[in-house]
Amino acid sequence: MRTSKGRPNKHVCKYFNRKFEFKKDTSWNLPASKDVYKESKFIIPEFQRLKDGLNEVKAQLNEFDIAEWSNHTKYRDPSTSIISAIKHTFKAELVTQAWCKFYECVSEFPIVSKNAIEQGQLNSVHICEAPGAFICALNHYIKTQIPEVQVQLVTADGSIDCMCNPGDQERLVEYLHYCEAMIALHILETGGSLVIKIFTMFEESTICLMYLLNYCFEKVKIFKPCTSKSGNSELYVICLNYTPMSDTFMSALLVPYIEGKFKEKSMFSMDHISPSFLEQINACALFFMDKQIRVINENIKYFRNVCYEQKRWITNLTSNVVDYFLNKYRIFPLSNEDKIVTGSKVHAMYHMAEFFLTKEESAYCTKINIDEVDISSILDVQIGKYVVNLYHSKYHTTTNYSYNQNKINKDLYNVVRSMLSNRSSIIAFSDFDQFYGVSKFHRIFFLEIYQNFTHQKNMLIVGVPLLTNFLVGLVFLISLAFKHMWFLNNMIVLETPQKSKVSDVRKHLDVIYKMYEDIDKMPEIFTKDILHLIPFECIYNKKIIKLISQYNECTLKYRST
Repeated sequence: MRTSKGRPNKHVCKYFNRKFEFKKDTSWNLPASKDVYKESKFIIPEFQRLKDGLNEVKAQLNEFDIAEWSNHTKYRDPSTSIISAIKHTFKAELVTQAWCKFYECVSEFPIVSKNAIEQGQLNSVHICEAPGAFICALNHYIKTQIPEVQVQLVTADGSIDCMCNPGDQERLVEYLHYCEAMIALHILETGGSLVIKIFTMFEESTICLMYLLNYCFEKVKIFKPCTSKSGNSELYVICLNYTPMSDTFMSALLVPYIEGKFKEKSMFSMDHISPSFLEQINACALFFMDKQIRVINENIKYFRNVCYEQKRWITNLTSNVVDYFLNKYRIFPLSNEDKIVTGSKVHAMYHMAEFFLTKEESAYCTKINIDEVDISSILDVQIGKYVVNLYHSKYHTTTNYSYNQNKINKDLYNVVRSMLSNRSSIIAFSDFDQFYGVSKFHRIFFLEIYQNFTHQKNMLIVGVPLLTNFLVGLVFLISLAFKHMWFLNNMIVLETPQKSKVSDVRKHLDVIYKMYEDIDKMPEIFTKDILHLIPFECIYNKKIIKLISQYNECTLKYRST
């Protein structure tokens, strides 16, 4: 299994040879602008047969538990270790799977054109980019490989959740890909490059889009990076040396967007597409489909059936693939001053983005599986004196702490928050208006939890110092409704809510809410507060105290900068 120096074996090479290049001939011409988006959408039977064949193989996966299957395929994919190797060896910025994929693209193909190198002019646009992995990878490549060069480049890495209908993924994302391409073709300068993500190439919308790109660019290549999961349909279209179209033709292409009728007509009719192009795109679709099917079948074969020899083989293969990747693409460390986000400390939301895109456990990220707890009897409420200042805490060494906060807004925070808000409720300390006193913050924080606690979303707690029994107990209580609990720097992630347990915890939250109402009815205000929710020994037995202390340490450090 070990490779000779400089000569990787076929098992390693197959992860780096997933490429297809179109060979354009003189018959590849576009129709007149008056004929664009005039004909009804068409179906090519041969392409639909390929689609049906792939979907038949993918349908076998419906029998498997999603989480278990995901862990199995991640284990069998040797490229998954490349992320951590780059992150820990070169201390690169925002290293995610997207970072690695784009670094492969920009290293493998002359996306940075010779003209850009000679002229030293920057014109880079990144569509569907948040939180910024492509930008960071491009910056790393330029600063370490061709310093002081600037680029004419557009990237488009967009997709949408297709879990409801994975067999029709290409149709579900076709309008997004159309919009990305139209933006790119509109803003690119002559000689520029485009990198756009697609999936399969079975539908007329993709066939027409690929025909258009082949006409507008000197070279078009299809590339599946080593760090793209081998069992999925993800592909990158590498388009080099752009020649702009006429304004009239560009206007004709935008009609479906302007009139909102994208799904009614095809960009080109079958008669306008060269037969030789159809032959090549058919071969391309078959080339990548065969590779995907082979990987899926191998993963099915070894699902719950991995012997010692297989484990040793995978370990050796992983090591060889990582070594070859690092040598092939000549990755070097990047100085702090050349990074996109400079400074010794990065905002919490930056790490949040990295966490959600890698889910990698490290010294900064610890995962806890929430064990079975008798939720019905766990509440142990104690009411005591209203507290203004916190003089000491068993959860951190800070003294004389007050929960005063001025509202903060940061661009990176806002970008990442908008990206995550659809699937996560985010409660961040920097979102609160100014307030005073520990007990007042208890109530404000509880109300945020109470209003955002749902079985439909994960919950993220960012930068909130958990220094009292009430705050630690509240977070522990709601964590019981989730399958996993992650500690990441100054962020706590409660992942995968379980509907029945959410309902059980909600009953306790209702009790606490009612107790606050009763406190408000007392004749003397600001005298009583809820100070305790969960028996301390319960939290201590779960070994969370140490993690809470580390979280508080990160939280207070971030807050001081």
